[in-house]
Amino acid sequence: DCLLSRGLGDVYKRQVQASQQLTSLGLEFVRGTDVASDTVDKGLVVSSNPAMRSTVDVGSRVTLHFSSGPSAVQVPDVVGMSTDQASQALRAAGLTVGGMEQVNDPSEDRDRVVSTSPNVGESVKPGSTVKLQVASGNVAVPDVRGMSVDEARAALRDARLTVVGQSEQEVSDPAKVGKVVDASIAPGTVVQRDTEMRI
Repeated sequence: DCLLSRGLGDVYKRQVQASQQLTSLGLEFVRGTDVASDTVDKGLVVSSNPAMRSTVDVGSRVTLHFSSGPSAVQVPDVVGMSTDQASQALRAAGLTVGGMEQVNDPSEDRDRVVSTSPNVGESVKPGSTVKLQVASGNVAVPDVRGMSVDEARAALRDARLTVVGQSEQEVSDPAKVGKVVDASIAPGTVVQRDTEMRI
């Protein structure tokens, strides 16, 4: 009889090393099916049959199961990264880039990642594809009509547009006094970030 060494799981973890150790103990190595593991790195021994520290007869067959990697991985936070940086981070997490879509979003500079699909932090299967939404450098002009001047300036600033001036206009409706009635660029128009406009 011989003792199936605990070291098989703790020290000699890869297939070649595990196989060599079993052979040196007079045992026959059999590779079992790989199993997902969130705690054992891919390619390392997860379990054996018979179990570790079992006493077995010389010449016995020992089946080892190796880790296929985690059962799920989280989508890393790539928001604000360049597309190259985001692609590298996704590959490092065991994921692939499933395409890029340009969006008119003022929150990030041109060619920076705005969001992902699935979302950052979501658990997905290893090898899953992640789509990147990337800032185009353009923004849609918000509708500031009916806002106060301060509200309109804030809304346009948040949209990364630059207010370079304002003009006053007489109105017949008292409810419109002190409110923005028009802007130099129509609402919904797509323009480059930092475009100058008047209200």
